[in-house]
Amino acid sequence: MKIKPLEKNNQGLLIKVVFLFSLFLMAIIFNQLIKKKVKDIPTVLGEVKKLKGKTENEIVDKMQKSDLVADSVKKAEEVSGQVLGDTTNFIQDMANKAASMASDLIYQNTLGKLIDQINKLPQQEQEKVKEQICK
Repeated sequence: MKIKPLEKNNQGLLIKVVFLFSLFLMAIIFNQLIKKKVKDIPTVLGEVKKLKGKTENEIVDKMQKSDLVADSVKKAEEVSGQVLGDTTNFIQDMANKAASMASDLIYQNTLGKLIDQINKLPQQEQEKVKEQICK
């Protein structure tokens, strides 16, 4: 069985090629037109303008040369010194209170209970214990 061509004449093929070529040309033309129109449309944010004024480096240099920075450093040193002094005093007070509380607690739980037990003894035995302790 032989394969038969779908089209017998070349005129149909020529029409298809011309049609595809015309589509390609129309796409190129529309692309050029759209590019021209896009150039004419203003941007959403408007025009870009460069501000004339002091640059960042000039402002930084001016700030460093002024007395503001030196004054700020001096003030920060004073405040940090005060904070350090207050903190040191607070820590010393807390350490003294803790030592005092610890000594009171040790006395109450050891010597205080021992003295209470000695006081519960009869008078003669208390005298003997006192003599032994004082030696």
